[in-house]
Amino acid sequence: MVDIVKVPLSDRKTVNTRQTSQVILDQMKDVWNNETDRPMDSYEVHEWEDWKLKENKNRVIFLGGDHSITLSTFPKTKATHLVVLDSHFDLFSPPDTPFHGNWLKVLIERNLVDPRNVTILGVRAWEKVEMAYAKEKGLNYTLFDYSPPEDLLSKPVYLSIDIDVVDPAFAPGTGYMEPGGWTSRNLLEIVKEFRRTDLVAMDIVEVDSSKDVNNMTSKLAAKLIEEFL
Repeated sequence: MVDIVKVPLSDRKTVNTRQTSQVILDQMKDVWNNETDRPMDSYEVHEWEDWKLKENKNRVIFLGGDHSITLSTFPKTKATHLVVLDSHFDLFSPPDTPFHGNWLKVLIERNLVDPRNVTILGVRAWEKVEMAYAKEKGLNYTLFDYSPPEDLLSKPVYLSIDIDVVDPAFAPGTGYMEPGGWTSRNLLEIVKEFRRTDLVAMDIVEVDSSKDVNNMTSKLAAKLIEEFL
């Protein structure tokens, strides 16, 4: 059994992401199976405000919302390693006021994750201060590309997917589009790679259905859910 949790949290700049989780779930009816044809787990859909109060043992998918949700959701799982697929580091600005651009910095500064257990893949837009912070704290990162998860195979992993890691040609429904990203095929293959790990949780964030084209982005998110299941 997998819990799918709708987490409608965002800051004011990304307010349209709050309604997207249901749009993604609606798209699942048009995704018939995963690409490996393995049996999929059943799932139940929950609201964040209810789910967070319970003791939960199932694998879980969190649907944002913007990327600031991971600050709340990651500590609620049993994961020790955090893998972030994102076009940005999200280590920007002082951590006093959490938002989608500094959530990872806040997570580290609050000692909610060991920075040496954080891997960021696909970054292609950053500030110099973010790069310096990543190096100072010993984060693992790969610019532009991705690395196979061989060293994480036996670790409990939380996979956080900011949909803007995908090139806007394939995922236009997001607030901070960055040219030069992965294809939707790249992302699907990467998620299948991480299914070989002890993948206990995943989130999909920053999908903005108000900016989408023919539901391209929300349907991609639905396919990612099917690969997790």
